[in-house]
Amino acid sequence: MGVLMALKKTNVSFPFNGGLDEKISEKVAPPGTLETAENCQFNKNGEIVKRKGYESMWTATGNWDTNTPLDPNTIIAGGDNVEAHGDELLIADGKRLFSMFDGYAKDKGEYLNCTFHNKDVLQDEAEKNGPVQHVRFDTNDGDEYDLFVFTTTKPVGNTAIVPPTVTANYAIASVDTGEIILGPVPLVSLQRASLSTFDDEAVNPLPQVLYNSALKSAYIFYANRTTQGGTTELRYFYQALRLDTVQNFGTISSAVSITDLSDPSGSPCPPPNQLFCCMVVDQAITVTSTSEVYLSFYGQQSKGADSPGNLILLHLVYAGSVSSPSLTLKTIKDVTGGTYTSSTHESQDLEIQTRFGTNVRLSLKCTPNTSRPVSLFYSVRDGTSGVDYKTKCSSFNVDLTSQTDIQFPGNRVLLNATTFAHGTNTTNNDIVVNTVEDRGHGGNFTSAGKGGITATTVGTGFTEGVYSMPSTAAYGTNPAKIYIPVNGSGVPQVGQITVLDGGNNLASGANYLIQSPTSGTDAVYQFNATETPSKLRQAESQMLFYDNKDMSVASTNPTPNRVLKRAYLLSDLFYFEFNNSQIETASKRPYCLISNPSGPGQTSSGTTALINMNHDVVAFGLPGEMPLSNGTEIDSLITNKFSLLQPTQRVQQKNNKILIGSSRFVRDNRTTTTSTTSLSTLAGSDVFEDQTYNGTLITIDADPDRACPMLSLKDKMLLGGGGLFSYDSESIVESDFLHGPEFLNVKVVDLTNGTRTSQDLDAGDYSYAAVYSAIDNKGNLHESTVIFSDSVQISGTNKCVFIELPICSVTRRGQYRLDLYRTDADGQIYYKISGNVVNNLGISTSTNSTKQFIDGSNLEGEEVLYTTGGIAQNFNPGSVTDLKLHKDKVIASMPNGFIAVSKPALVGESMSFPLVGPFVLNLGNVVKEITAIGSARDMLIAFTEDEVYAYMGDGPTATGAVGFTQPKLLSTGQGAIPGSPVVSSSAGMYYFTERGLYSVLSNGQIQYISPQVESVLDLPNVVGMDLFDEVNELRIALNTGKILIYNYLFKRWSMWVTNINNLTSQTRYQPSSGVSENAHILVNSFGTPVRQSLSGYQDSKVTFTYNAVSGVYTRTTATASYDLKIKTTPISANQLFGAQRVYRVMLLGDYLSSHRASYAVYNDYSSSASTNGNLTVSSDTDPYLYRLHLIKQKSRAVQLEFTADNSTGASLVLSGIAFEIGGRPDTFKLPETQTIAGS
Repeated sequence: MGVLMALKKTNVSFPFNGGLDEKISEKVAPPGTLETAENCQFNKNGEIVKRKGYESMWTATGNWDTNTPLDPNTIIAGGDNVEAHGDELLIADGKRLFSMFDGYAKDKGEYLNCTFHNKDVLQDEAEKNGPVQHVRFDTNDGDEYDLFVFTTTKPVGNTAIVPPTVTANYAIASVDTGEIILGPVPLVSLQRASLSTFDDEAVNPLPQVLYNSALKSAYIFYANRTTQGGTTELRYFYQALRLDTVQNFGTISSAVSITDLSDPSGSPCPPPNQLFCCMVVDQAITVTSTSEVYLSFYGQQSKGADSPGNLILLHLVYAGSVSSPSLTLKTIKDVTGGTYTSSTHESQDLEIQTRFGTNVRLSLKCTPNTSRPVSLFYSVRDGTSGVDYKTKCSSFNVDLTSQTDIQFPGNRVLLNATTFAHGTNTTNNDIVVNTVEDRGHGGNFTSAGKGGITATTVGTGFTEGVYSMPSTAAYGTNPAKIYIPVNGSGVPQVGQITVLDGGNNLASGANYLIQSPTSGTDAVYQFNATETPSKLRQAESQMLFYDNKDMSVASTNPTPNRVLKRAYLLSDLFYFEFNNSQIETASKRPYCLISNPSGPGQTSSGTTALINMNHDVVAFGLPGEMPLSNGTEIDSLITNKFSLLQPTQRVQQKNNKILIGSSRFVRDNRTTTTSTTSLSTLAGSDVFEDQTYNGTLITIDADPDRACPMLSLKDKMLLGGGGLFSYDSESIVESDFLHGPEFLNVKVVDLTNGTRTSQDLDAGDYSYAAVYSAIDNKGNLHESTVIFSDSVQISGTNKCVFIELPICSVTRRGQYRLDLYRTDADGQIYYKISGNVVNNLGISTSTNSTKQFIDGSNLEGEEVLYTTGGIAQNFNPGSVTDLKLHKDKVIASMPNGFIAVSKPALVGESMSFPLVGPFVLNLGNVVKEITAIGSARDMLIAFTEDEVYAYMGDGPTATGAVGFTQPKLLSTGQGAIPGSPVVSSSAGMYYFTERGLYSVLSNGQIQYISPQVESVLDLPNVVGMDLFDEVNELRIALNTGKILIYNYLFKRWSMWVTNINNLTSQTRYQPSSGVSENAHILVNSFGTPVRQSLSGYQDSKVTFTYNAVSGVYTRTTATASYDLKIKTTPISANQLFGAQRVYRVMLLGDYLSSHRASYAVYNDYSSSASTNGNLTVSSDTDPYLYRLHLIKQKSRAVQLEFTADNSTGASLVLSGIAFEIGGRPDTFKLPETQTIAGS
C-alpha cells in the first residue's frame, strides 16, 4: 500500500522580461512572455509602467480666413500627414497645409495630396505625335483599358516635293499591364499638300473622341477630304468603336459624314467652309444612351473656294444600341447670325497665321450649368477697328434656342478656352480664356510693297533710352517699345532703332531705319522694315481667369479676376476634391493644366503644370517635358504651314485618378536636302525645323501610396507630392524655379553721337546668362536653371547691348529677381551686372511681361554666376513620392522610377537637384517603381515591391564629381510595400514588407522583426512609424487607434489602445520649449492633433456634429480613461507535462496612484477564467504586494490577467509576478479517453 505524500510548496517568481508575443506557442512560451500588453511601456528591464495619455492641442480662438489662429470649431479636413519643423507642427489635410504652434493654427496655402506622372504611351522618334485624346473604360468583365486617339506625321515641312502624310489613329492598351493590345489602327491618312501658305488643302484630321458608357462605345470625330460632285472637299466624319468586350475592340462602324445628316424638319447640315479646317465636339456632363452631343465648325454659305460662311453649332443626340451606335441631328444653329466676316476667309486665315502665330481656333464646352450648359469660344474680325480681332463666347441653353454673348477685352485671337459651372452654382461658370496678341508681322509688313508706317512721338528733349510708340487705330492699339539713340542735343539720330516690345505692327527683335526724322514738338518718323526677327516666336499669350461669371448675362470687355501671361492652356477646367477625409467639406475646387514653353526653340525649358483659379502651381512634371502647344508649334505653323494643334484636352476622373492625354517633347528636327531621310526628294534648298513628340498620358493620382511626403532640414522644409515645394514658415512656393528665363532679344546698339558714350563696351566677344532668384523667409537663396545667350560680338567703339528677358509667370512666388550676368570681352567667367525685382502679384492685361536691360559698362569685380567652377545647374525634379536625407543630400524618388539626388546641403542655399549624370539614379536597365527609400548609415537603400538595393559611397559633389556606386541587390522577396514608412535608428533601418516589419542592419543583412505581432500588425491599417530614441521605442500607428510599440533595446513589443479612432498620421514634435516626453503627435481623419501628455493619463476624445443645413461642424472635446492590462502566456513551473497545484498568485510593484486592481486566472490553456477578483488600491502599502487565492488549484499551466482600471493616474509600476505552487513528478495521469493503448 502506497504512502500519500504532501506536495512541497514553493514560491516561483517571474520578472516581466518578455514582451507581447503572439507568434510563440502558448505551451512553450518562456515565463514572462505576454499574450496581452496594452497601454504599457518597458522603461526598465523587468518593469512595466502605464503609458501617458494624449491631450488636445487646440487652445486658441480666432479667424481662419485672415490667417489668424483657427477657431476651435473650424475643421482641418483630415490629417494625411504631419511633420515637425522647428517650433512648428505642420498638418497636411490633402488640400492645404496648416501650421500649429502653442495651440494656434494657421492656414499656409494649398498643398495637394497627389502625384503627377507624364508617361509615354506612344513612342516613335521618327514621328511627330499630336496630343493624345484619351478614354479609360471598363469592359463588361470589369477589366480596365485605355483608348488612345492621336495624329502622327513626319516632322518635316509641307513644301517637300513628296509631302508627308498625316494620319489619325487609335490604339487600345491594358491598364493592368500597360501594353498596347490593339493598334495603332489608322482611321484616315491624308497627304499634306505642297503649299507655300496655310491653305484649304492643309487639312489636319483633328481626331476627337467622346465615350458613351451607356452604349459602351467611343465616337471618334475627324476631318477628311472626300470627292463631292467631282471635286475634293473638306468634310467632318464620325465612326463608333465598340468597347463592350475585348473581342469587339476591332469592331468600328462605317464613316458617317456629319453633312449627310438632316434635322427633324429635313434641313441638311451645311457643308464645312473649305478654308477653315476647324471642328470641335463635346457631350453633356451626364451621359446616357440618348444624351446631347454638340459639334461646331465653320460652315459654307455657297459653293466656292472662298465663300463667306457661318459659325455653325449642331445639337446631336446619341442613338442606336451597343451593337449599332449612331447619332441623330436635332438642331442646326447659326451662331454668328449670318456671314462670319465681310472679308474673305483666305485673307483672314493667312492674317491670323502670320500676325498671331496660330490658326483659326474654336473651343466648345458642356458644363452642369442649368441655364447655359453649352459654351462656344471663337474669334471674330472687328470691322469697326481696322484689322483688330476680338475673342467671344456664346452660351446656349440645351436646345440652342437662347444665346448669350460675352466679348473679352483686348484685340486678340483665341488659342484655347475652357469653362465649368462654379461650385454648386447652377447658373454661373468659372472661365479661363487663352488668347494671343499680334506678333507684329501683320499689316504693312506681311509683304513688300505695302508701304511704311507713320507713328508720332511727342516731345523734343529726348535722351537715349526706351520709348513707347503711341497707339493708333490704323497700326494697332498695343504700343511698341523702341530704343532710340540721340545726340547731345536730344535729337534722334538717323540710323537704326531697335524694337524691344512688338506693337504698332513693329516686330520685336527686328531693326528698322528712321527714314525722315524731324525735330520740333512732334517728331515724326517713318519706319520701313530692314530685317526680320532671327527666331520665330509667338507674341505674348495671356490667360484670363473669371470667377463665378453669370453666363446668362451678356457683357463686353469684362475685367478678369486674374491674368497669367506667357502660358498656354492645355486641358479642360475640372472640379476635384483632393481629400479623402470623413468631413463633408463640399469644397471641390477648379483646376486646369497649362504649359509654359521657354528657352531656345521654346521647348528646352519650362514644364507642364496643374494650376488653380488663382493660377497657383499645385502640381507639375519634369523640366523640359514640354507638351505640344501654341507656343511650341509656331515653327511648324509658320515655316511648315502645318500644325497638329488640338482643342483643350479632356479630363477624366476615375478611381481617385485624374487622367489627361498629352504629348512630350523629345528632340528638335532639322531636315535639309542633304539630310538622311525617307523623304529624300525635298525641294531645292528647303530647310525644315520641327520637333518630335511622344504621345503621353498624364496621371494625377489623388490617393497616392505615400501621402504628402515632407522633410524638415532645420532652416529648410521640403514638401513632396505633386511637385517639389519649399516652405519657409510663411508660404509654399516651388523649390527653386520651374524653368529659367529666355533671351527674347540680344542686340548691339550703336551709340555714335548719342549721349551715353560713356557706356562703351570694349571690342570683343561677350556672352550673357540669366537666372531667376529669390531669398526665402529663412534666408535661403533659390536660383533657377541658367540660360545662356548666343555670343555677341562688339567691334569698334560706342556700342552697348540691349537685352530683353521674360518674367517668370508660372510661379507661386509673389516676388523674385531677374538677374543678368555677362562675361568680360573674350572672357569665360560670368559676372552679375544687373537685376530687376519682379512683383508677380496684381498682374493685369496691361502689365508688361518682359524686362529690358541696357548693358554698356565694363565689369569691376561683380558677383559671379553660381555655376562658376563647374557647379551643377539647379532644377526642380517635379513630382516626388518620397524624401529622405542621406549624407548631407536630399534623396527624392519620382513616379517615373528614377531617384533624384540633390547637391550637398549648404547653409543659406536651397536644396537643388541638377538632374544629370551622378545626380540621377536608377535600378538598372529596367525601370522599376520605387516603393520607398531610406538611409542605413553608409548605405542609401532603395526598395521595389520585391527587391532591396543599396548604393554605397558619399554621393556626388556639387560639381558632379564622384557619385554613388552602382546599385547592389541585397535581397529578393523582401521589398517594401508601396508607401512604406522608413525609419532609421542606431539599431537598423526599419520598413514594411507584405509580411510585416523588417530591418536593414549596417552590414546589409535583413531581419524579420515582427513575428510576435503578426495578427495585430494589419499592414493596410498602418498610418505612420516614428522613432523615439530617448525611450528606445519604435511606434507604429494604426488607423484603428492602436499603436504598436517595439522597444528595440529590450526587443519587446507592446500595444497601446487609445481612444482616438480613425488615425491618419503621427510624428515626433519637440519644439524648443518642449521636452521629449510629450513629443508624440497623433492626427485623425478629422484633422485633430493630440500629443502625449507630460503628466496626464487620459485621452482626449474629439467628436463632431454636422449640421447639414448650415454645413458647419461642431467640435466637442472630452476625456476618456484607459486601462493598463497584461496577460501572461500559460506558465508551467513543473515542465511542459508536469502536474502542479497553484495555491495563490502574487503581484509585485510600486504604488503610484489610486486604481482598481482586477485579476483573472486561467487554467490549463482555457479561454475562460477560473478565478476572478479585484481590489481598489487607494494608498501605498509599501511594498505593493498583493495575492489572490485560486479557486482551481490543480493545473498543468496557469495564466494571469491583470488590469489596472478605474484610474485617471499612473496607477502603478509592475515589477513581477510569483506563484505559490506544489508539484509532483508523476505527470501522466490522464482519463482513459485520453489514453492510447499500446500494441
